[in-house]
Order: sequence, then structure tokens, then C-alpha cells
Amino acid sequence: MQANRSSSAFIATLAIFTVTLLATSTRAVAQKEKLLYSFNAADGAYPRAGLILDNAGNLYGTTSGGGAYNEGTVFELMRKTGGRWIERILHNFKGGADGAYPLANLIFDSSGNLYGTTYAGGSNADGTLFQLAPKARSLDRESAA
Repeated sequence: MQANRSSSAFIATLAIFTVTLLATSTRAVAQKEKLLYSFNAADGAYPRAGLILDNAGNLYGTTSGGGAYNEGTVFELMRKTGGRWIERILHNFKGGADGAYPLANLIFDSSGNLYGTTYAGGSNADGTLFQLAPKARSLDRESAA
């Protein structure tokens, strides 16, 4: 019975130490938030996936809604002088053959092509796998399996 009480006391002490350590660590790494860009329906809405960074420091991502056809976008955010960011739409999804509602992160290949997927659209309405080429940022697509 005595061993059980000392085990319980040890576990309680360990739990208090862990919570204290976590609280201290959280305070030590607190960051200040800075708004980089605010979307509107015309340039995209509902950015749900993570961002990726290119070698020049530009950010790339998707919005699952909004854009010219309200089916989502692929965008690039470029840093300008003074710390200001501007957005450039690389593709507006139309909801047909090109897909609709991109939800996952984009990736780059070694040639600078961007790849991603859409939740819907395509020839079977079950989504697409797309590629955006770096030169003209033209869209190539295949139906998602």
C-alpha cells in the first residue's frame, strides 16, 4: 500500500513538473503575429493548406474557394520593399476539367513546377492532379485516381 502511495505522489509531482515546463517553454517561444495578406472573394477564399517557399522567398499556396469562378485558386505571395506582400493568382479553377477546391499543400519539383490536387472536378468529378509550369505557369492536369 505504501509503494502505491509513493508511486501516486511521484506521478503527481512529475505531472506538475511537466505542466510547469510546458508553460515555461510556451512563454519563451511566444511569437508576435504579423498579417501578411488578407484574401477577398475575388482573389481567393478559405486558404486551408500550408504554404511553400521558393528560393527567392516567395510563398505559394491554394485557396479552396473564391477566385474568378469561386472554385479556388493557386497563388503566389511576393515580398516587396517595405515588407509589403502582394498576391499574384497563378490559376483560377473553373470546376470542370481543371478541377475545383484545392485543399492540400503544393510541392515543387527540381525544375520549378508546382504540383497539387483538387477535391472535385476533372473528367470523373472526383478531383484532379495538376501541374503548373514555371515559365508561363500553364496548367497541365490529370484526373486524380
